[in-house]
Amino acid sequence: MKFSTLLSAATAASSYIGFASAAPVTNFKRADSEYFSVITTHSASPVHLRGVVVKDNGLYLSSSGTPFVGRIDAKGGLAVGGTNSFVSTGDQGALVVGDAVTTFWARDGNSLKLNGEAYGLACPQDNGDYKLYWAKDTQPCSNGLGVSFYSSDTKAPAESEKPTETQGACSIVWVHSSEDESENSAATPEATSKSETTKPADTEKFGLISIRSGSDLQYLTVNIYRGTFYLGPSGGSDFEATIQDGELVYINGANQPIYGYVYEENSQIAFSENKDQSKAVWSVEDGNLALDGKQNAIACPAAQAGIYQVYWASNGFTCEGGLGVALKVQPSA
Repeated sequence: MKFSTLLSAATAASSYIGFASAAPVTNFKRADSEYFSVITTHSASPVHLRGVVVKDNGLYLSSSGTPFVGRIDAKGGLAVGGTNSFVSTGDQGALVVGDAVTTFWARDGNSLKLNGEAYGLACPQDNGDYKLYWAKDTQPCSNGLGVSFYSSDTKAPAESEKPTETQGACSIVWVHSSEDESENSAATPEATSKSETTKPADTEKFGLISIRSGSDLQYLTVNIYRGTFYLGPSGGSDFEATIQDGELVYINGANQPIYGYVYEENSQIAFSENKDQSKAVWSVEDGNLALDGKQNAIACPAAQAGIYQVYWASNGFTCEGGLGVALKVQPSA
């Protein structure tokens, strides 16, 4: 074999950072995978069913940033959004986005794994975000939460939605555009992004069911009783609402709209005729009800067996026997 051929092969191999001592996992794909999004799972915790985003050249759980869309290429690299950027393990196992590539990523069913193993860790940040790590042999934080990465197939990013890199910085910026925008439009990318963040898409009428695998709370219908959420036979009526301009809108028995908010003193979900009562934004994230992009519902046992009151534990609220749940949106008939 010619020296130039060997050099080319070595150069190509050196551009990928892999695990030389480990055998490839059995489901490692040699062909490019479909595009997929990722959420984290850790039952009864603030990081359960949270969507992974790209932010500050890394992967985070955050109400800001770009929703992560990736695919696994033929060499096992985890590519970001159809670009030339990849996810790799950086300092202390931090999941970073840039030119470097860590190989042997694979999807084991819906679980995203590296080298056939799962060592996800979410470390809380001072601003309320969680920075994501692959902490196999490291301990980047003392109060981190172990997470699994659950992947779901999604469509490929459109040309107008693909991340672009700023020169020399490998910084991911999400570019939004619209076919009907004129070249002289006064709208800026910053204004468009802010608008989309603060005003999620309006919804049709929907109900809610609780999701908590392996528990009595799995697939219970959310009902409204005395102005708040319950699971089980509370005597209330099935909850149905819409989201309009970020407001959770419920039509009461008097056929009047009332608006959902979280009462800060006790984390109870409540409703008011005053739509300005809540300063937060309701939305549907990964098919579940979210507030300011976060899913913090917790079901607390009521005095009567089989009934649970649902709270929103955004301020660290806990209760004896409480279980974190996802509130899955179910379109009304």
